[in-house]
Amino acid sequence: MAPSLLRVKGNSMRPTIQSGDIVLINRWAYWFSKPKLKDIVVVKDSIHSHYFVKRVHIIKNGRYLLKGDNKKESVSMAVGKKDIYGKVLMF
Repeated sequence: MAPSLLRVKGNSMRPTIQSGDIVLINRWAYWFSKPKLKDIVVVKDSIHSHYFVKRVHIIKNGRYLLKGDNKKESVSMAVGKKDIYGKVLMF
């Protein structure tokens, strides 16, 4: 499986990642390991086919609390490992 590219829309990860930036995603990064604090990850909303770029903020009981770096324009989400689409490698 080749790495994926994703164009970011929105300001939730500013100033780290800007709207319009293209990020490289490692889709198999967490097949044999777990996300770590401060990793930047991509979560796919399977219902609407949207992707969200967030940072791992808290890990508790096998759940990951994800937040954007821009606290004013970001919504937090809690997900399981299976919900994480991949790890952002470059931005």
